[in-house]
Amino acid sequence: MNAFRPMPLPTHPCRPGTTTALRVLFVDVASRPAGAERSLALLIRTLGSLGVQCALVGAGNVRPNRRMGDGWLRLRTLSLEPRRRPGPVQAMGLLSRWLCGVVGVTGAILRFQPRVVHANTTAAALVSVLPAWFLRRPFIWHVRDLVPLGWLGRLLAKRASRVIAVSRGVRNSLVQEGVPAGKVTVIYNGTDRSSRSAATTDRARLDLRERCGFPPSAFVYLNVGRHLPWKRQDRFLDAAARLAVHCPRARFLIVGDEPSDERGCRLRLEEQTRRTGLSDRVRFLGPQDEMETILSGADVLVHTASREPFGRVLIEAMAVGVPVVAVRDAGPAEIIQPGISGLLAEPGDIDGLVAAMVRLERDPEWRDRLRRGGCERVACAFTSDRVGREVREVYRRMVAGLPGRLSNQWAASRGLSG
Repeated sequence: MNAFRPMPLPTHPCRPGTTTALRVLFVDVASRPAGAERSLALLIRTLGSLGVQCALVGAGNVRPNRRMGDGWLRLRTLSLEPRRRPGPVQAMGLLSRWLCGVVGVTGAILRFQPRVVHANTTAAALVSVLPAWFLRRPFIWHVRDLVPLGWLGRLLAKRASRVIAVSRGVRNSLVQEGVPAGKVTVIYNGTDRSSRSAATTDRARLDLRERCGFPPSAFVYLNVGRHLPWKRQDRFLDAAARLAVHCPRARFLIVGDEPSDERGCRLRLEEQTRRTGLSDRVRFLGPQDEMETILSGADVLVHTASREPFGRVLIEAMAVGVPVVAVRDAGPAEIIQPGISGLLAEPGDIDGLVAAMVRLERDPEWRDRLRRGGCERVACAFTSDRVGREVREVYRRMVAGLPGRLSNQWAASRGLSG
């Protein structure tokens, strides 16, 4: 684990010379970028533009974008990726990384002196809750998963000043497990709307087809997500096998990486592709940095996950004018207005999923209607500015009753408080 980087505490990045900005320390422990990390990077950028001074303890997949004027600090590099079923050796290594994480977050709090500690995920909350409690900082637990947590969730919620859920489905799940409803605020993820010219979009379409070895006239259905059982890429391939019979120009692209504790998931998907005779029409790509370009090159995004807590890729696709089809379950059911901003198929209804996909391939006017509806839906409900303002309001309410400077006698006695 890297030591602290030698850098002075900054004044406010957006208001040079001032030191009165609200300071927030974010914690993220993912070793590979995913939707939670894309959401975090955008949130930090937006909060900076709203006058919040941010710092991050986390892995290297969330970085300041100097071209965008980001001025936030990275205080420490930290990675902690819990395994679902760790063996004895893995458990000892996990415990060691957790202890290092606790120490790292404690040091970052003492150095940065934030008013708020904000854990970006449940895993990040595990290394943040004790330092925040001991150093008496308001603590936010951002819940981005629909995973049963039981007593652990109740413990984290008890120590958290506020819990942010990314959808009503996540909030309801937490409440059912015993988390006080009054402590949970629903704040949807957001994204930036992209104004891409027709020429840029055409270039992205041609580049994607050339990269995948598809003909220029191919109609590309895209599925994006990590290779996890609940992402249900197997449903996407089932639908592809049925649709390929009726749509000769249809091609299918799966984008995403394979977590270390799910080895074999992609192999099973590739075997399914061979078994259904789709090897020449299906391509697999690993994780992509330029997701906006990939999305812009596709004709339709098909999201087949079950129990999806939110579905960030849906609003990213809608923002660039790509029609979306998803399963009516949890997050996607809250994002998509059926027939207006996208299409929904019932869980397990492969025939319904195929019918929606076929209709979008055969009806250009319907695609255009959903493109417009999707862009309007994002502009109305899922902008990064809205998310930043709602999160900032949570901070404001949390610190409203606190003194101007949070003090800690243990830190002050050692000359560490500032």
